[in-house]
Formats: sequence, structure tokens, C-alpha cells
Amino acid sequence: MKRATPRYFAWQPWALRRNPVYLFRTMVELVALRRVGPRTAAQRYPLGLHPVSSAAERGGVVAARQPLPPNTCNPFGIPIRHFLNPFGLKAALLLAAFALTSCDNPSGASANAGEDPQVKSLGTVEVTARLVEIPDGAIFQRDLYDYATILKYEVLAVQRGAVEKGAIIYVGHYNPWKPRAEAADHRAKNIGGTLKQFRAGQLHRMALETPMDDHFMGGIVDKYFGKHDGPSYWAVWTNAAD
Repeated sequence: MKRATPRYFAWQPWALRRNPVYLFRTMVELVALRRVGPRTAAQRYPLGLHPVSSAAERGGVVAARQPLPPNTCNPFGIPIRHFLNPFGLKAALLLAAFALTSCDNPSGASANAGEDPQVKSLGTVEVTARLVEIPDGAIFQRDLYDYATILKYEVLAVQRGAVEKGAIIYVGHYNPWKPRAEAADHRAKNIGGTLKQFRAGQLHRMALETPMDDHFMGGIVDKYFGKHDGPSYWAVWTNAAD
């Protein structure tokens, strides 16, 4: 009779990213299975999962989960002896740390992305926000014409000021066709930042002032005029936060 292949553990690759503890336990089990030499049933199947023979499967018999001897496992159910393999332990810890980092940071932006002394000190409001869109005709280059355009943002994090996370805000940027480091002139002297070009979907870390009319009196391109309530913010400093 052909010998049935043992089922060492239930493999669920879709759970690795969502459950770092499952990833940790799986990696330790893979390291343990590579060890050679005679082993007891408890040593061969440290999670208590025993192989099921083909005859047992035909009879509908479910393999029993045998408990491990006392004082051999840590709170995660992983046998202590497996920690004697330094290489396997390091690999499992590194992969678990990577999974935790990925779960906590789905957007790909770190907590301090776009941070510098200017964005932290200028203005009365500081946020990290996603540029929702750039309406047609909102950004253009025209000689001898300076203007500010209103762009729509979704706030992802609030560093300073009375703005709610998740709010939609409207921000005026001066001469948006220029890199922020080159945008300042005699009309708007104290603006700047690291952002080089506006593109929909970007993350921006911004120092803002409100209301905008108190800080800029030139031409304004507002494609959202009459479509929103609340103040328009004036962008003093705009850094890329991606």
C-alpha cells in the first residue's frame, strides 16, 4: 500500500500578511522540519497535527490533535527546543517584523515623511493629505500671469491645528506649475517646499494658513467654486510625503 504523505501543518499563504503571529509560527515550523535525526511524534508534529492515512480518510476519521507534554512550549505554542536554531529564529523574527510593518503602514508613507523644520513651524495648521484630483485647467503656465489654484485634499494625519482626520479640505497653491522651492516671489514671499510637481494621488505634508484671503489677494483659479463650504487654506509650505 502506498504510504500517505504526512500533513505537517495547514498552509494558509493568504494569512501571512494579515496575521504576523501565524507567519512567525509557520517559519519556525519550516525550520524545525529541516532538522534530521530520530524524533518522537511530539517532536515531529510540534503543533499537535498528526498525519492522516488514506485509510483513515476513506473512513472519515479525523486525526486527533495530541497535546504536547507540559512545560515544553511558550505562550505561542512553539516548542522551546526550536529556539536553539539561531538562524531559524532570526529569519522568523525578521519576517514577522516585516509583516507587522506592512500591516501598520498600508499607504507606504512613514509617520515622519515630508518632515522638515519649515513645515513643522510655519502656518497655523499642519497636515499630511492626499491630493484627490487635479481638475482640467486648474494648473497652467502663462507668461506674466501669477495666480493661485484651489486643489482638493483628503486629510490623512493632523500634526497641528483644528482639522479633523478624514476631512476634505481645499488648499490654494501659488503658481502651481513651478516647483515649490521656486514659487516664492514679491507677491508670495514666504512659501516653499520640496514638492516639484503636482500629480493626483500624491501625499503632501503641508503647513497652511486660513483664511486664504488674509494671505493672498491675487488671481485665484477655483474649479470648486460654489461646491463646498468652509474656508480655503493657503499653502505656505508643501513637501512631498510619498
